[in-house]
Amino acid sequence: MRTIESIIDMAEALSEIHRGEEFKGGDPYIAFQDCKIRCVEHEFGDSFDGMLRYRRRRFYVFLDTSPTRTPGRQRFTAAHEFGHFSIEHHNEGVRNGTMVHASVTGFVSKQSHEREADTFAAHFLMPTTELLRCCRNAKQYWSAQEIFNVSSTFGTSLVSSARRCVQGLPGDSLLIVWRGQNVHWTIGGGDWERNAGVWRVKSTAELIPESATAQAFSRPPPAGQFTQGTSTLAYWTRMISPASYHDKIVAEYAISRGSYGLLTLLRPVD
Repeated sequence: MRTIESIIDMAEALSEIHRGEEFKGGDPYIAFQDCKIRCVEHEFGDSFDGMLRYRRRRFYVFLDTSPTRTPGRQRFTAAHEFGHFSIEHHNEGVRNGTMVHASVTGFVSKQSHEREADTFAAHFLMPTTELLRCCRNAKQYWSAQEIFNVSSTFGTSLVSSARRCVQGLPGDSLLIVWRGQNVHWTIGGGDWERNAGVWRVKSTAELIPESATAQAFSRPPPAGQFTQGTSTLAYWTRMISPASYHDKIVAEYAISRGSYGLLTLLRPVD
């Protein structure tokens, strides 16, 4: 069994081997060709994101191309399935039939093998050295704009790009992912990592009307744009008491994903 750290190391090493020309980082479709994995893309009706199968001594990858799957999400799913192929105990499980499953990507599954494949995909597509190089001008003062830059540079979805920035770039940060009118999940980076588990705001009904996120919900910006304002860290997380010494004034970015909803990014005020 591999540790998460060794999965990350392997993913970033393989990203150097399986390169494409359109985007930085690894290219899962090149990896499929190099490893002689047959890739089948089809609209499977949103029943799954991807599947890795083994039949007659050959691996097959099935990827859903339904309209709800953006190109960035499809690319992440492809890298996720390459992760299942590359991680030894996943590969063996698919070979012997003990790990036959339909993948749901995007860090929403509680199954350990799905989380491992998601971690592999994030680092295969956006290896650390190139991520830092892409954002080198911003350094610790990165913002929503760097998320867009990472997404276009690596061909990844806004959600996976935002998560990778929070976990891979310097400084404190908090990412809130919305599903409809409710908070879907949160993740923190730096010293704010511990603040992601307990949040005060759970739905749009609890937003301050003047906040950037509330304004973006009432007047959604076009996809690929964001609304910016200021907020406090205690407003979002129960780990900090309002008006306490540990509370911080933060920059709040409400990032539009078009019909797929919003992301809220919190960063320290420069």
